Amino acid sequence: MKKKLTLALAAIGIALIAITLGGTLLPVFFPNLPALRFERQVNQSGVATLQSIQKVGDLLVLRIRVEKVIDASSGLGWADLLFADRLLLIATGDASFGLDLRGLTADDIQIDNSQPAPQITIKLPKLQVTDVSLDESTTRVYSRTKGWLRFEADPQLESDARLAAIQAIRQQVEDNPDYRQLAEANAHELMRNLLTNLGFGKINFE
Repeated sequence: MKKKLTLALAAIGIALIAITLGGTLLPVFFPNLPALRFERQVNQSGVATLQSIQKVGDLLVLRIRVEKVIDASSGLGWADLLFADRLLLIATGDASFGLDLRGLTADDIQIDNSQPAPQITIKLPKLQVTDVSLDESTTRVYSRTKGWLRFEADPQLESDARLAAIQAIRQQVEDNPDYRQLAEANAHELMRNLLTNLGFGKINFE
């Protein structure tokens, strides 16, 4: 019995060696035999895909230039004619729409490997105005006037006007549906390019 078991194990070992070497030796001795074809399978990992997307961080999708005129004043109200300090600021600024991809979680990504090319469905974070800044080369005080009895200008007035300009630009961009629609289209295009490079065939957005 032991001898038969030993012979069986030896036969299995010889068969395995023959199969292993056959892929390289058979074409040498028998060139007319069809080549062995090995099937490759590549499985997309949801965790790896998520990490690759998160590494992008903040994705800038649209930058918009806006011009605002800010009327700022400092005075006593009832005696502005005598004590007011007033200026007009012409402000030019840039506002950017962006996606913070670091906020994506595994629940936001679904991968389907049943198709020839993997498919992905991704729920993108909400677009946000991520940055607003004034262009110092074009932002300027257009005019400034003081009341008859106002001898010194308010040193904080221009700074307050600039802050008001930044807030006004941000609000205008956030409230404009055309800007948001364009930013969303750009976001989908950029993400589609990124996910295509990661190997996905069909990309769906929620």
